[in-house]
Amino acid sequence: MKLIYFLLLFLLLNNTAYSQNNPRLKKINKDKDKNGKYVNPFLGLTIKYNPSWHTRSKKERKKMMSRGISILKTSKREKEAYQQVIDNNVSTLLVIHKSDPEIPVKSNPSFSFIVEDISLHPNIETATDYLDASKALFAQVDLPYTFDDEYQTVKVGGKEFVGMNLELRVTEEIVVHQMYMTAIIEGFAVNFVLTYLNEPDKLELFKILKNTSFKD
Repeated sequence: MKLIYFLLLFLLLNNTAYSQNNPRLKKINKDKDKNGKYVNPFLGLTIKYNPSWHTRSKKERKKMMSRGISILKTSKREKEAYQQVIDNNVSTLLVIHKSDPEIPVKSNPSFSFIVEDISLHPNIETATDYLDASKALFAQVDLPYTFDDEYQTVKVGGKEFVGMNLELRVTEEIVVHQMYMTAIIEGFAVNFVLTYLNEPDKLELFKILKNTSFKD
């Protein structure tokens, strides 16, 4: 689902601070994804999913975020600054789709795992702070988003996440739903993003959440 290019952009803070060659990000990037099992030793995180689902490559994930930046209503210089934020503070570590996203299908739910180093953002202390700050980017994208009035608390793998729901009406018949779940862990904003069109797809994505765990 190509809409995810700009929907994932939500996860970037509206701030141009960044750390060149971020050593913290290098630690969290030492992960493994094989046969439907994603493991991130730094976070003690394991995500299990149906191995028949399509996994985006590292190159594809980077391209997705760059495409999101391209649609911002901002100057070239500011877009370059956002790109630096991505390159040095943000890692899109896992993006999976039920079907190959390059093959047209009626619906194709996706699950994404994205982290951002927030150590250079002193005003961001909680997951709620992070979601509040991130919302500012939506003002720079000319798309009809609607948000739930309140956040919700969600337990994922035994940890408490703050969840937010949004919708994007593409046509009268098509409405894209997304759930963002954020927690602050070891100075990182840890984000799970569920993208779907209907309730059956949502339930499939929740199965992945149920098979997500953190070591104590």
